[in-house]
Amino acid sequence: MQLSVSDIIQTAGIVVALLTGIISTILSVTTLKQNAKIVKESNKAYIVVYPFKIYGSSIPRIKIQNFGNTSGTIIDIKTSPVLPTENIMVNPFENYKHMTIVPHQSFTMVFATEENGSEVPLEEFDVIITYKTLNETITETQHINYKFLDASFETAPQSKDMHNALDKINQSIQGLQQT
Repeated sequence: MQLSVSDIIQTAGIVVALLTGIISTILSVTTLKQNAKIVKESNKAYIVVYPFKIYGSSIPRIKIQNFGNTSGTIIDIKTSPVLPTENIMVNPFENYKHMTIVPHQSFTMVFATEENGSEVPLEEFDVIITYKTLNETITETQHINYKFLDASFETAPQSKDMHNALDKINQSIQGLQQT
């Protein structure tokens, strides 16, 4: 049996079409997996702990906020070195455990000693936070440095009219109500 040139061309065309189909399928599956991973990564919670200052107040605070797009549940949160709890007003890290934080939600707590309400128990430390989001457990270490807040200052332009002055007073009152 002898193959004609047209039979060889048809067979080669079928093989090329088959290989093209297999390669296209493999590329499509790979792309779909990568897209699913990217979508999951961009949608998970991103929970951050950071020092917080309210304009006009000397009381130090600590804030926890979810900057992600889905909720996250805090499993554990601790400090290194260990936070000295004997003279602290409130241990915010104990209150945050087992808390679920929805996207863009935040909580602010006082982070001061009982002796002097304007001093922090630790000026510089690491927060080790473990939280669960989208069936994934994430552990991160975040550095806190209150010395940075002492060196920072806020400026505000002078009020140009009555409306601007009243707006500034309103913002100051709202800031004090968060205490």
